[in-house]
Amino acid sequence: MLKAIDENNKRISPEKGRIGFCQLCKKKVRAYCGEIIIDHWRHIKIQNCDSWSEGETEWHREWKKEFPDDWQEVIIEKDSEIHIADILTSSNLVLELQNSSISSTTIKIREKFYGKMIWLINANKFKDNFSISSVVKTQLRHLDDNYRDFLNYEPSESYELTTAKEELEDFENKLYNIDYKISNLKNKLNDLDEFLGDFKETSEKFISSNYYNSRIMYDLEILEQKELKEINNIRAQLKDELEAKKKLLRIIDSLESCKIDNYLNYKFIEPNQISSSSFEKCALIEKETETSLFPTIIKFKSKIEFERTAKNQKYRLIVNPISKIEKTNEEIADLENKIEKLKEKKAETKKKIKKQLKSFLKKKRKKIKHKLKLKETKKAKIKTALSLKEEDIESIKNIDSQNRAREYNSITESHEKERFKVMKRYKGLYNYYWKYKRKSWDYSEKKIYLDFENAIFEILSNNTLRKHSKSDFIKIVKNWC
Repeated sequence: MLKAIDENNKRISPEKGRIGFCQLCKKKVRAYCGEIIIDHWRHIKIQNCDSWSEGETEWHREWKKEFPDDWQEVIIEKDSEIHIADILTSSNLVLELQNSSISSTTIKIREKFYGKMIWLINANKFKDNFSISSVVKTQLRHLDDNYRDFLNYEPSESYELTTAKEELEDFENKLYNIDYKISNLKNKLNDLDEFLGDFKETSEKFISSNYYNSRIMYDLEILEQKELKEINNIRAQLKDELEAKKKLLRIIDSLESCKIDNYLNYKFIEPNQISSSSFEKCALIEKETETSLFPTIIKFKSKIEFERTAKNQKYRLIVNPISKIEKTNEEIADLENKIEKLKEKKAETKKKIKKQLKSFLKKKRKKIKHKLKLKETKKAKIKTALSLKEEDIESIKNIDSQNRAREYNSITESHEKERFKVMKRYKGLYNYYWKYKRKSWDYSEKKIYLDFENAIFEILSNNTLRKHSKSDFIKIVKNWC
């Protein structure tokens, strides 16, 4: 104890070698003074004069010394019961210093007796059972995480920017398409220039069907082409007939000539080489008499007789080809005349085709050049629109960037304000977990403060503490109303 009384019942502080009396039991106490421990009184004979008192420690004495002398170890008598309060302030607040564990029943009895009181518990003994985290830091961490999420969040494009990009893509597609069309037109123009540049050769190739360019002639229609085709077909047929006639003459000429007088114009022929209808021009020579002075010669009287005897192996068949040769020569002359006329007609038709072809190609060239000019003009407009749209996009991007910067500044400013509010609102508050918590303190109805030596923590709830410095705690006690 820090206070005793003298013979006159006056409160006295300990002095080395001095004897005093206990305020409560009036028994003698001796002063203990030294350099290490705080000066204090101790009963000369070991006894517990106050059933509520616990073995006083240096911790008790150090805390009592923080308050005025007349607040320390004050006797309180109530309903014929008397106890010594560790600290009793001028506003009748009792500060109960508790170093050891006590039961829930004891807690209730003391709180009922003292009434207006608070507890200060020495928590150094079980501080390792405490895990404490700053509410401010926790709240700030949540705030900062959200703020970082905002900073890391890649905002979606604005509707204006998305629309502008779609329009830009549309212009790019149009530019691509028109470039493709211009390229096609230029290729057509090159083909036309190439065709017209050597028209004599290319037109001949075209007419002979050896040259046809679908890019420039897909809509070409020349009726004379059909006529020319028909001329070529007829001419080819006539040439085939002419060749057949000439071949017939060569065959007749190659036949063996008859050397019998009066039959010198005749030719030997096989029965299958001549029709039975030409029996009048034919005769049979008996093979055995062929070389005699008077060969046996038989004339045919009818077609039936020819068919019956012409193949007889005793005879050789001869024919007079003069009329056939004359007729064939006439036919050849007629065919050659027709072929010549067709040649002239073909030349005239080709001339007409070339004229129409040249006219078509020139008109086509003019039309393509006109189209090309229109496409080039359209391309220039699209490029201008594309350039303007690119400028629009840059402008929108700048606006979006400025809006984003304003939003960033606003969020940053708001974040700083929220941080300030959190630091102000939750200043000194801590979340805690008390492992092996003393359940008896759950029954306390008074304020409980925990002394962790470096700081005082006020228990606010089952998971929240408020931190106070030692000096702030002393002010709280002193200023308690």
